[in-house]
Amino acid sequence: NNELVQLANSKQVELPAAPSRGQRQAIEKLGKMSGQDFDKHFVQEVGIKDHEKDIKKFEKAASDVKDPELKAWVQKTLPHLREHYAIAEKLPESGKSNAAAMGNRGANKTGG
Repeated sequence: NNELVQLANSKQVELPAAPSRGQRQAIEKLGKMSGQDFDKHFVQEVGIKDHEKDIKKFEKAASDVKDPELKAWVQKTLPHLREHYAIAEKLPESGKSNAAAMGNRGANKTGG
């Protein structure tokens, strides 16, 4: 996120240059998958679990952060995280039964 990089630079805060070890391992695991297996794991890990974690961190930061510019960025970004999470939950690969999200495709199939 360019805006976060600019904010960090203005505060003379150095951001990590690369993903953490755990993130790299998760990327490698996904990299070995393909097709529906990849889709399912990507949606569940990145779309659902990572967004849940990020939303919790951002909610905490929204109340704890003292720097007004950083707090504003957190508060501006949080709704986008929630929106992405809601979209991910509606994907068939999320594992949540939500036929409406699929436009009822596959629900109550009848001949024809």
